[in-house]
Amino acid sequence: MDVLQWTKREHSGVSEMDETHAEFIALVNAIGATRDADDLRHLLRSLVEHTRAHFALESKLMSTCDFPAAREHEEEHARVLGDLSRYAAMADRGMPEMAKAFVCEYLPAWFRAHAATMDSALARCVKEQRKRRTK
Repeated sequence: MDVLQWTKREHSGVSEMDETHAEFIALVNAIGATRDADDLRHLLRSLVEHTRAHFALESKLMSTCDFPAAREHEEEHARVLGDLSRYAAMADRGMPEMAKAFVCEYLPAWFRAHAATMDSALARCVKEQRKRRTK
């Protein structure tokens, strides 16, 4: 069973955000499914790199549409990326259970709330900006 499920109705309508969210969810679910410690460490490193690129993409979108809550959104990203990086390092030091618990128990709830609030507001800003450009 997947740790994190995501339906079409929860998509933002901004294709690049939806694609990166789908990749994030796939990595979280792969971490939830693995039972191999080496696999887990590899997947955690992949999730850290993906999340870094994911957040960079959103930062670029925030800049493009002059997002008014960019500072708060980026601070949230920095906090979560820092936590994820620390847990991935813990897995590398022989504590994979703690890292897996963080990914499987904390990240899904955080992601759903973040996507429903901060990311949905960003998506509205991006869509409005793109609509203005096409006029």
